[in-house]
Amino acid sequence: TWGCLDDLPTALRAMNLNPSERQLVEFRKELDSGNGAIDFVKFKAFMLPQLEEDPDTKDMLLNAFKIFDKNGLGFIQTAELKHVMTGLGERYSDAEFDELVRAVDRDGFIRMTSLPTAC
Repeated sequence: TWGCLDDLPTALRAMNLNPSERQLVEFRKELDSGNGAIDFVKFKAFMLPQLEEDPDTKDMLLNAFKIFDKNGLGFIQTAELKHVMTGLGERYSDAEFDELVRAVDRDGFIRMTSLPTAC
């Protein structure tokens, strides 16, 4: 498990989403693993479409990507991203990090064109 359903409103608001109470009820139903916890993989799959609908997300992702793509080559090393995220205090197991980048990791590199909202 990754988080608690009670923390869902705070997590969503931290991502600049402001769901109504009715939406929160629906989100909780969809994400509930049966014990009041949220599975990370399920949460990620649920959130991706939510974030893709937000026009600010594309700009945020592209700007963040450009910070790490210092040479402007259009890609960053997956290992570098993991190192930076760990340095920023993110706590992912190897399996969680691999799951997080699986859709965009191509042979140890993440290309800007492979980001879901950058297309």
